[in-house]
Amino acid sequence: MKAGPSVWAVADGCAGILNKVKALWAALSEPERAAKLAHIQSDAHLDEPLLLQPGGPQLLLPPVFEGLFALWPLQSGRFMPWQVVSYAFLHGSVTHLFFNMFALYMFGPQLERLFGSRFFLNYYLVCVITAALTHLAVTGWMGAPPAPMVGASGAMFGLLLAFGWFFP
Repeated sequence: MKAGPSVWAVADGCAGILNKVKALWAALSEPERAAKLAHIQSDAHLDEPLLLQPGGPQLLLPPVFEGLFALWPLQSGRFMPWQVVSYAFLHGSVTHLFFNMFALYMFGPQLERLFGSRFFLNYYLVCVITAALTHLAVTGWMGAPPAPMVGASGAMFGLLLAFGWFFP
């Protein structure tokens, strides 16, 4: 069986991007960091419906979780470095959560047996980060209005890619 591109090479690329994001955050002065956090935590933002879909996360979690942990575009003023991972643990509805977990249940065990537990976890996190970076790049390039992204669907597509690659 022909091997695909090295997952470690992809992981190294994502680690480099995360280091750049970390460096950008570290380059901010303490007042700039405080202003970003205050902007997210301000009362004006806590009362806003962030995702305007019925059954959205505002019904499952307090809005401060969405403001802090959903993935916001870079130009929104609400972006924080940890959102590149944290968005995958919020979901738009119970149905959204169910179908993502169903995909993980269907494809995850076979890939974990093939990769091993540690490598599978690393691959999954690389998929989460790659989906986030792709979303940020595409929404920035298209000039889309700032809206948050939640859910692990990008990671599920990464698992589907690996499953299709190794189990054609």
